[in-house]
Amino acid sequence: KPLWSGEFAPQAVRTEEGTCYVNLLSEELEALEEDTDLVLRGITASLCSVEGVNGVQFLVDGEFQMTLGTTDISGALTAAE
Repeated sequence: KPLWSGEFAPQAVRTEEGTCYVNLLSEELEALEEDTDLVLRGITASLCSVEGVNGVQFLVDGEFQMTLGTTDISGALTAAE
């Protein structure tokens, strides 16, 4: 069973030293429109519930970004954010 379903799925996911890196494709983010912040919080909460994952760092097309929607993604997000 795939971790992601529907039309929205990350290009790659990897974990290093407690941080889960999620690479999203800009084309798929455009389809989220105003739901971007809600989706990021949901993904973060889900991944932080996995043992050994302390935070989630989002990348867009393999590159670090400062913001996505209105969410600051310049550093790893935690479930408490």
